[in-house]
Amino acid sequence: MTERRTPFQDCRKLFEPAFKALEESDEYRDAANRTDELLCLADRLLAACQGDPAHSPVAQKVSKHLRELDDNNKVNNNEKLFQISTELAVAWEPWCKAIIWLVLPEVWNGRKRSRKNLYDDVVDLNLFSTKELEAINQAKEIDDPLGYYQRSTSGSCDDYVRTLMIVTYCTRQFVHGGKEVPLPIKRQQPDAVLVAYLATLARYEQQIRNRLLALIPSSCEFDTELQDLAQQVDSERRFHTERFRGRREDLDHLTELLLEEDATDGHYVLVHAAEGVGKSALAAKLIEELKSPH
Repeated sequence: MTERRTPFQDCRKLFEPAFKALEESDEYRDAANRTDELLCLADRLLAACQGDPAHSPVAQKVSKHLRELDDNNKVNNNEKLFQISTELAVAWEPWCKAIIWLVLPEVWNGRKRSRKNLYDDVVDLNLFSTKELEAINQAKEIDDPLGYYQRSTSGSCDDYVRTLMIVTYCTRQFVHGGKEVPLPIKRQQPDAVLVAYLATLARYEQQIRNRLLALIPSSCEFDTELQDLAQQVDSERRFHTERFRGRREDLDHLTELLLEEDATDGHYVLVHAAEGVGKSALAAKLIEELKSPH
């Protein structure tokens, strides 16, 4: 049986604490009221990454680790939860890069000849300021990075979502540096990493939605300036058609409507349904079949 390619929506219960955290944040509270929409958008982002050479690894890793985290969360395996959530924290960097690829194409294109890390990603996405990140990175031994952050900035990290995003950032930095993750960070990591993924997505929700709005179901010639967009939508198209299953009756009915012999003036068919149920996949498969010789 083919595995469903909707890990965020399939692991909806796993994200319940993360959405509660968003409710406590002034910046992200509105996103907490759009649970289904945000999880669906996350899966669409993974679909856009799938098949693109630069971004397909994040789709595979995030999907795998989310399902593993969900499975172990059901049996309360705390040590395993930390191990898997740490893998997700490491994958947060390519997740951020995928969002930059979508919503900040000029920034992404300017990066092609340089090597950027998570520090650059969160600055470019305006998740934290350079001063905030330097307050953490300048510590040689961070036993309490949150406390160090508060002392260094003479401020209070009173936004719970920002606190958890710092936890995820620190976890990734510790792992990257080959250091042991401190206990205060370790305790919060499983919830923190899920918040980091959702908050990053929510911050650019509308821009991501706009970029994924159009699905190009067949190949065509593009101006060179639109090449990146063409690759992105082609990746999503192939994701849909390669994994399409069932709906034979719907396809036959739509084909019959579009190929009516007495339609001399041209016409169209409106497919209306809730977001995420497969309208784009159905349209992509229909175009593929109409292009094939009968």
